[in-house]
Amino acid sequence: MKVLHATDLHFNKNACEWLTVNQACADVVCLTGDFLDTRIDAAEPPELQVLFFLKWFQSFSRPLLVCSGNHDVSYREGSWLNNEGVKDVYGDGAKVRLNGITFGCVPYVGNLDVYRECDVLLHHEPPARSKTAVQDGIDYGCTSLSYALTHKTLLAKYVLCGHVHRPSKSAVRKGNCIVINAGGTHSQTQASHALIEVDEK
Repeated sequence: MKVLHATDLHFNKNACEWLTVNQACADVVCLTGDFLDTRIDAAEPPELQVLFFLKWFQSFSRPLLVCSGNHDVSYREGSWLNNEGVKDVYGDGAKVRLNGITFGCVPYVGNLDVYRECDVLLHHEPPARSKTAVQDGIDYGCTSLSYALTHKTLLAKYVLCGHVHRPSKSAVRKGNCIVINAGGTHSQTQASHALIEVDEK
């Protein structure tokens, strides 16, 4: 299965358009949070950004999986990214099996335990003590995710993440898991992204 992963869109419509056009290169699209631009001088207020994204999500012809990031929970505590049961759109809290692979969409404030058996985990923050979490020498990673992967309370083969826009490395192995941070530095012509081949168990 081919997975197209992007993250930290921050209401970048050019990046969104690129993902819409290029979704056909993958079987599944995974977006790992920070959809909203929460700066004071943002182009649109949060409620209009949310309307844009909810409409955009439904325009995908491929299954779409999303999880919330820290900027997303600033508006209605991220409830707008809950799994509402829209066909082929899976949000916060969703666990879904597609082509023999189980995906889990972890809310920004979520309990990792319920995702133990997932093959592919969407989590906004990368695990701490990983180069996918480090930018300019500072570690912005999640300690609880790092602990769960190290102690194998999570069995994920892949963790897709973001949060750190220019990570020291975009992909690392942590235990038996490959961690991929697609980065959030999008150009005018394309989204920063990763295209990943995921095998069935």
